[in-house]
Amino acid sequence: MSIIFKLITRLTLRTSTFELDLSSVDLSTTLLEFLRYQTPFKSVKLSCGEGGCGACVVLLSKYNPILKTVKYLTVSSCLTLLCNINHCSITTSEGLGNSRDGFHLIHNRFSGFHAYQCNFCTPGMCVSLYSALLDSEKTESSSEFTVLEAEKAVSGNLCWCTGYRPIGDACKSFASDVDIEDLGFNSFCKKGDSNKSLPRFDSKKRVCTFLEFLKDEIKSTDSGMYRWCSPASANGNGVSMKLVAGNTGTRYYKDEREHNYDKYIDITRIPEMKAIRENKNGVEIGAVVTISKVIAALKVVRVSPRVEKMFGKLATHMEKIAARFIRNFGSIGGNLVMAQRKQFPYCIWCIGKDTKVINCRLVFGAYGTKDAIRCKEVKEFLYGKVITENVLYEAITLLGNIVLFSSHTTEKTSNGYYFDPPKPLPMLSSTQIVPVNDEFYPIGEPVTKSGASLQASGEPVYPYERIKCIHFKENSVPDSVLAIISYKNDPKGRQNVGMKFAFSTEPLFAEEVTTCVGKSITLVVADTQRHADIAANVAVVTYETEDLELPILSTEEVVKKSIGDTSKGMAEADHRVLSLDITLGSQYFFYMETQTALAMPDEDNSIVVYSSCQTLQYVHSTVAACLGILKTKSVATAWAVAANKLQRPMRTYVNRKTDMIMTGGRHPMKITYSVGFRSTGKITDLELEILIDDGATLGLSMLMPSNIIGALKKYKWGALSFDFKLCKTNLLSKAIMRAPGDVQGTYIAEAIIKNVASTLSLEADTIRKIKLHTYKSLAFFYKDGAGEPHEYTLSSMWDEDWISSVRAFNESNIWRKRGISRVPITYEVSMFATPGRVSVLSDGSIVVELVGKIRVVQSDTLSMVQGNFTGGSTTSERSCSAVCLCCETLVERLKPLKKTGGPISWNELISQAYAQSMNLSASDLYTPEETPTKYLNYGVAVSEVEVDFVTEKTTVLQTDILYDCGKSLNPAVNLGQYITDSDGLVVTDSTWSYKIPTIDIILRQFNVETLNSSCHEKRVLSSNGQSILQESLRCYWLNTVLVHCATREAIKVARKQRRMWKGEVGLDSMFQLSVPATMPVV
Repeated sequence: MSIIFKLITRLTLRTSTFELDLSSVDLSTTLLEFLRYQTPFKSVKLSCGEGGCGACVVLLSKYNPILKTVKYLTVSSCLTLLCNINHCSITTSEGLGNSRDGFHLIHNRFSGFHAYQCNFCTPGMCVSLYSALLDSEKTESSSEFTVLEAEKAVSGNLCWCTGYRPIGDACKSFASDVDIEDLGFNSFCKKGDSNKSLPRFDSKKRVCTFLEFLKDEIKSTDSGMYRWCSPASANGNGVSMKLVAGNTGTRYYKDEREHNYDKYIDITRIPEMKAIRENKNGVEIGAVVTISKVIAALKVVRVSPRVEKMFGKLATHMEKIAARFIRNFGSIGGNLVMAQRKQFPYCIWCIGKDTKVINCRLVFGAYGTKDAIRCKEVKEFLYGKVITENVLYEAITLLGNIVLFSSHTTEKTSNGYYFDPPKPLPMLSSTQIVPVNDEFYPIGEPVTKSGASLQASGEPVYPYERIKCIHFKENSVPDSVLAIISYKNDPKGRQNVGMKFAFSTEPLFAEEVTTCVGKSITLVVADTQRHADIAANVAVVTYETEDLELPILSTEEVVKKSIGDTSKGMAEADHRVLSLDITLGSQYFFYMETQTALAMPDEDNSIVVYSSCQTLQYVHSTVAACLGILKTKSVATAWAVAANKLQRPMRTYVNRKTDMIMTGGRHPMKITYSVGFRSTGKITDLELEILIDDGATLGLSMLMPSNIIGALKKYKWGALSFDFKLCKTNLLSKAIMRAPGDVQGTYIAEAIIKNVASTLSLEADTIRKIKLHTYKSLAFFYKDGAGEPHEYTLSSMWDEDWISSVRAFNESNIWRKRGISRVPITYEVSMFATPGRVSVLSDGSIVVELVGKIRVVQSDTLSMVQGNFTGGSTTSERSCSAVCLCCETLVERLKPLKKTGGPISWNELISQAYAQSMNLSASDLYTPEETPTKYLNYGVAVSEVEVDFVTEKTTVLQTDILYDCGKSLNPAVNLGQYITDSDGLVVTDSTWSYKIPTIDIILRQFNVETLNSSCHEKRVLSSNGQSILQESLRCYWLNTVLVHCATREAIKVARKQRRMWKGEVGLDSMFQLSVPATMPVV
């Protein structure tokens, strides 16, 4: 796909050509908006709208008519202005390959390495990797694509599903130095194969991203296409203007989201501002030079060894700024302005140990704030001295007398400059060991997901106040606003219902009184997403609080602590720890695709709704109740109301900021516990009071207590009592998040184990071993779910040799400590009714409603009645069981026809069945009546963490998982901070303030081994709950609870060392490591 601009712009997209009159183009239109709304190319996805996720990445190609070369770079299309890419060619993931022209090697590689789940991020990943492969061939001296470059290729692209391991494998498979034994499950090579089984990227066969006729048009362009703007004032005659370079920081300036500029002035073509000049003193860089070009320039400056070293450090730091696709378009001047005006954090370089201070300038406080100062006294003290630890300590002491800091920031910062940086992290590494299962071959083999290459190409379309009045700022609402929907727009018989749960009903819109911050009030309908967002941003809501009570914003305000009488088990204890508190905060979902829906009115007063949800049945009931129509007339809520009122199709997309504010996330909790235990480590009694913040409505919070108890029961506690209280507060209602209750329950259990171990000066693992179940105690806690004795495999997984290397490291390192932790996993899953339908078409192809001849299609509420929800880690198992029942019915129908003749092909058999009008569509409802409705999964996980106590950086080095999954159906598939203000409003509402892990900061080595010992013959193909379960284990139980425990161990070792330095003796005082364990907390 290629774009070339003149006054009349011709846009060439492979086989299609468009013409755009720039005089009619909205100057604020982004490249993403143009591609998604005015072209058939949909691989660019809108996730954050801030350049923070990589879902919208495209390849931009620029031709230099003087050098006759084409430069390739990735950019974020959600920030790139359409009018700012003159004479550039744009390539999307469909441009690399598609179902019509054939998929690109990268698409097939992502598919073959199973580097997908929801696939929302995959097209952007593919484009980023393609760009990195092009960059590796720029010079002959560095034409080999390396493993290090492969990992960096997608370092700015976010993924919330896969854990990045298979994505890293797909990228590394193109590297010349990759160890093929280090790659995970794939469909290209097997153990013992050579690297030749993985074809390399061939530059001679690469996609043509810049067509020849575009080069001719650039050469013939005259100066008439450029127009200069010379304003006499910043706001001449009321005209607002914006200077534009890369436009990458636009979403960081929150006040711009509701601003429409009259003119945009492109300053990237001014020669003085885009020049890079080297002189004897260093290098002079223009303000509009991109950050990527600055990094490249700093690496090649040849002035003096001292300057070269300094510039090299600066370039290394600048590589940590944003992602590559932002650095490629963002200017250095714009980045510095952000530091000045918005206190964007900045740090530069480190001084050497033996350096004498000739001159220095020390500035403390964020640049651009009123508190930033230059410390002249410290400067005079350091003048002429060689930096040693004593000198540095005296300088810190002197500084402490001048500036008052909120914490020990000064000491950490100074030590961070003084000490050598740590060695680079090792490359990503992983192993997966799965026993071979030939009983149901080819089931049990790693199988590529159907349609994975298609998805990789990107082709699939995927407080407490009374409201007084709502109005919009004068002359600020776009004319294209079609309607304003609120609870007052009730058609006859309609209910104000946003979601109907099993235990409660949540209103769609706030009525007279808002029960929490973030509750939806009105819905704005406009002709475009941008116009709807602008109108929503300029809405002014007036509230009044007369005669209303103060809002409740915490569980402590709902319930006061109340500890009952101790039990007999407490009386038998040698030690007692009474009324300790644990506080667990919330956690945001951060799914890549925010909430979206499409509603289309249909005949006979019915409506069809396409919704991204897990509970079709609940959505169906909600829409019917909200619109006051029969369930037979709604196939899948606010958007359904708008579509019903205006009688036209409606599509909605909730932007990232609104989504983060309106979505409740994980349930916060306050836990108070008392525990009694003997000197041997045996726990005799545990009493818990757990306050669960339910938010403004009940939702599905009723499920939380049983899930928390299930996680606690993995240990034999002796006497166990608990008191749960669901607390209604004026905060957003909470939702069911992956492994609901199990994450919190596991953390509570491990925190108690750690506390007991600290009191007795024992290793936590010693206490865990004591508390592991025997089969007798397991059957007591879990009843029928415990299964047969031979199915209890946890005790056989408990290995002892795992801590010696960590102890050796800690003894030889002062400022860096490692911690290691091991936890058992006992997870109880439940089976419930699930429908399925299988149909055989006339050509022999098969449609499954829930490869080649078999197609799995999306489900709906009319064909899949009693669809229930996709959760509980058994969806795959239940769906397969339902499909098996349907297949058995079809086989029984076809058997008589098959017996009447001799050998016959499948297609011929189906043709004869159609000729005899045989019903070849079967539906069934799987119900778990013949098998236990619950059973247990077991596993053991170990994580190793390293904490740098100078920089406070925590690195997850390795995680090992041993998991008993029965006979795996498909081994390939098996394998944050949340802050509110004083009013309860979420302030971490964007990718600028809320970060999820990227591929370059995930655990460095990830090893998985599965067992198939606990098979159950009555379950589908002898499998256990998989897929969703393993993702839960990896992303939440392991990377939260397990890593948190290991981090605490590292801190414990450092605290012990510090006491030794101070000459203190005795037991270490117990301490709580808050959740999340961010750098300041550590």
